[in-house]
Amino acid sequence: MNEIWKDIKGYEGIYQVSNFGRVKSLSRYRRSKNCYAFVSEKIRKLSKDKNGYSIINLNNNGVSKTHKIHRLV
Repeated sequence: MNEIWKDIKGYEGIYQVSNFGRVKSLSRYRRSKNCYAFVSEKIRKLSKDKNGYSIINLNNNGVSKTHKIHRLV
């Protein structure tokens, strides 16, 4: 079975989720105070909530939000 990556709704061009439940941040230029910094693509680490569900924090324009992985897939 091949891993298929799709954009996460609301985070298009920033994050993608795979059918295996992995999340990656995409390569892009990120604004940091007074300059732009290049951020390379990487697989994000997941954590667990109090009930044992895999969760991840996603950021968009300085706003951070926690999402459950099974809802993103």
